Amino acid sequence: MRTERLELRPPVEADRARLVELWMDEDFMVFSEGVRNREDANERFDRMLMVADRFPFAKQPVFDLASGTLLGYSGIDTFDYDGRERLEYGYRLDVPARGRGLATEAARALLSLADSMVEELDPVWQREVHALIDPTNRPSQRVAEKCGFRFWRHDLVEGFHDDILRRPLGHAD
Repeated sequence: MRTERLELRPPVEADRARLVELWMDEDFMVFSEGVRNREDANERFDRMLMVADRFPFAKQPVFDLASGTLLGYSGIDTFDYDGRERLEYGYRLDVPARGRGLATEAARALLSLADSMVEELDPVWQREVHALIDPTNRPSQRVAEKCGFRFWRHDLVEGFHDDILRRPLGHAD
């Protein structure tokens, strides 16, 4: 999938080294559970591969079209909350790529794909997607709001206090 400035595609083994490197970088992992060690970062990449087999709009590498540089990732994964598996939209871009509208561009493209496939999804997800955002991370909250997410609640999710935003699937922003 291409946007004006980006290429997004399912992860392949050749992406592993760069993403592992990013997950081990303190600046990249700000507003998260923290820097990963090599083993945890590799497990995270393995999960990315597994979820990409399940959803065409899963978390996937984001590349700068002009340079071909892998900037980070964007897309949907799942998480357990309130006794149910739910869809979660997340992204993370390398520091030089932040503040340029790239996260919003990638999110809109992948959410548009998810919207177009809503009828094919298991109804267990109640046709909505969530964003879990650190309450102090205003830039990520703005990205989510630009993509149609609205604040739902603040809660403890997988050990972290997050603002939970949600967006109906099939939504056009």
